[in-house]
Amino acid sequence: MGGAPQAEIGHDVAVIDLVLHMYSRAPTRKRLAELWAKYTEDSETERKSKGFELVRVHHQTLTRMFCDDPDGEFLDIDDIRCVWEEFVDALRDASAKAGDPQPRASSLDYSDVEQPAIKRSPSFAKLVKDLSSEATAPSSPAIERVSGKGMILGVGCSSRDNSARGGSEYFRRMQAEKGKMDGAALMDQLQKKGLTRNLSGTFDADAAKN
Repeated sequence: MGGAPQAEIGHDVAVIDLVLHMYSRAPTRKRLAELWAKYTEDSETERKSKGFELVRVHHQTLTRMFCDDPDGEFLDIDDIRCVWEEFVDALRDASAKAGDPQPRASSLDYSDVEQPAIKRSPSFAKLVKDLSSEATAPSSPAIERVSGKGMILGVGCSSRDNSARGGSEYFRRMQAEKGKMDGAALMDQLQKKGLTRNLSGTFDADAAKN
């Protein structure tokens, strides 16, 4: 387990750490569902806005996860991690405005990906504040950091794999740092070679080229 969380959330402790910390125990899992329900109410108008279609999709999935599995019997931490990353990624993109500062290009810190969403969305910032208050209470166990161990990028995609959606700012930077191709570039390259992606996630030669 990690040590006591830092006072300023977003450095040693990322938001995903707070979410998974609360999801990992039965008493706090129930409280997490309550905080999420409050966020759902607070963000209703925002989520109805144009451009928030993906936000609504991932929000609905997280709602089912937090509320339909109160005992944590059917989902594991990786399930939550992968959908949470997609949700934050979509919220960051949907709430962006022209002229908004971008995260530092050299950063590989997951919290740097979350920070723009926190700054742009008051309802999300309120959720983060509530999560922080609950997760850092004196009676709460020490938080185990998961954000420093590699993120889950999408269903079936770990941080060691290319995301077929190509949507993770964190992963794109990490791949660029290693001199590797990001997910979007990989998809373009495969399509140029006449390969098409099946629903199963495998690639077949384009029928038109057979």
